[in-house]
Amino acid sequence: MKERKQKNGYLVRAAALLLAAALLMSAPVSASKTQTSKQKTEKATAKTTQKRQKPWIPEGFAFPGDLIEDAEPPMKVDWKEMKELNPDIIGWLYMEAIPQISYAICQSGDNDFYLHHNYLQESEYAGAIFADAINRGDFTDPNTLLFGHNMRNGTMFGSLKFLHTEGRIEKSPYFWVLTPKGNYRYHIFSMFYTPVDSDAYLLFSWNGMEFFDWEQEIRKQSLYENDVPLYPWDKVVYMSTCTSDSSQRFVVFGKCVSTERPYRYVNIFEYLNQSDSETDNKDSGESQEGNADSEGEGTEPSGETESSDGTE
Repeated sequence: MKERKQKNGYLVRAAALLLAAALLMSAPVSASKTQTSKQKTEKATAKTTQKRQKPWIPEGFAFPGDLIEDAEPPMKVDWKEMKELNPDIIGWLYMEAIPQISYAICQSGDNDFYLHHNYLQESEYAGAIFADAINRGDFTDPNTLLFGHNMRNGTMFGSLKFLHTEGRIEKSPYFWVLTPKGNYRYHIFSMFYTPVDSDAYLLFSWNGMEFFDWEQEIRKQSLYENDVPLYPWDKVVYMSTCTSDSSQRFVVFGKCVSTERPYRYVNIFEYLNQSDSETDNKDSGESQEGNADSEGEGTEPSGETESSDGTE
């Protein structure tokens, strides 16, 4: 299966944004999603399946939204050194209200390896903080899921619950994800306890109204009242860890609000012109080859699924 073709360009001016907004309101929803299920206590296992479809809005297109003032990252990361230590490292997580949550974020081809291997790929029971194998590794998905053990000594995500139980959220509602391509600050808009097979574990491939509905449902369940504005084009990172109840998980959700955002800008006019050309080519190609839509460069295989066994 071919990789997604990334479209690069520039953020368009107001007219283009209005046109994009009109497309957002009128286009049909085709956001694909993933649901995590079957998780156990010590080594919770889950199977995630993602159906990938061609997006109905430009991939990586940045709509205007709420941005906070410029904020300085809490640290600097030598990414050359990090990648030499472990090429699986895709970012660094830092929680402002809980400074001990400061860890490398890893990602492998499955959700098993980093359960009991640290960020140096050494065998260690506490494992590492890692992103779901289904997610892109650059945090440009609508929602990116991070796992970590609830260690009794407070390491990994062992202190994540303090956001609620000790009111640490009042100290600061922000956390950071530092990456080789940019540093992103997230505003926490929800945290709650949830069953292991709940819709909280849906992963979306593309932004849209279905994702927006999910985002609003997530906020409704929050133990933390807030008025953080939500939009269909948000980029969400959330953390999940086990609890003393084997059927429940504690999850914390944040949306990107920094002036550095994980987007790849495209020119909406170029995209629309290219889309028209692709449609013409597709119509002519389908008469010669039935699977042109799934094999053509720059398209997503319709109906194709990927799955990976994972753990939390």
